[in-house]
Amino acid sequence: MKSNIAEINQSFIEHIDSLSETLPLAMAINQHVNKSAAKSYEEFKDSHVKYDDINGEEVMLVDYEHVHKYRRLSRRLKNTNIAQK
Repeated sequence: MKSNIAEINQSFIEHIDSLSETLPLAMAINQHVNKSAAKSYEEFKDSHVKYDDINGEEVMLVDYEHVHKYRRLSRRLKNTNIAQK
């Protein structure tokens, strides 16, 4: 009869093995999603973002009606960038 620690270790090893098997596919998918997110973000910026100089610092200006979409696109791009690391 296996001890509880042995069962936990075996389960941990199985989980790590499964991650090593699926990581290349997950990374390929994430790379595709990241490129799509970057394209959407850049297209949004080109259409809805203006830049201004405030106290010598360049700032992005987004109309209130587009802030929610900007945040969503920005968050998606940030998350896919983090996942690539």
